[in-house]
Amino acid sequence: MITELLLAMPCLPLDATAADKAAEVRRTLERGGEAIGMRDALIAGVVLAARALLLTRKCRHFERVPGLSLGALCS
Repeated sequence: MITELLLAMPCLPLDATAADKAAEVRRTLERGGEAIGMRDALIAGVVLAARALLLTRKCRHFERVPGLSLGALCS
């Protein structure tokens, strides 16, 4: 059952584009005095590069990332 669930989820790459997006997220938030952790910046970068939707319960961490689409868990 868990294997089927995991197989249904895409695995998005941390490629050069995603890394650039992550660096941009960190710079933007740090300039505004709202630092974000490296892991969260990398997650945001991958999602932004893929133009995907992020489903998370860490809404307050990701709500401040410009251009990031959050799923219903943050509504």
